[in-house]
Amino acid sequence: MITESGTGESGGQVPMPAGTASKLFVSLTGANSASQTATVTIRKNGVDTAVTCTVAASGTTCSDTTHSVAFADGDLL
Repeated sequence: MITESGTGESGGQVPMPAGTASKLFVSLTGANSASQTATVTIRKNGVDTAVTCTVAASGTTCSDTTHSVAFADGDLL
């Protein structure tokens, strides 16, 4: 899911086969402003998981290499 602002599944959800999501890496094409952050969270069936990272103000990257989440066949990501 990608949303420009706010929260929710306005960017769409994708049904996934069984597996595990881990090692989240995010890279923005341009830096945030000095007062703006960007948070990316993997959501499973419309619920936030622990797999998340926040790009800091004036930053372009973040990562979460600690957390993982398992998916069953048909779960929505």
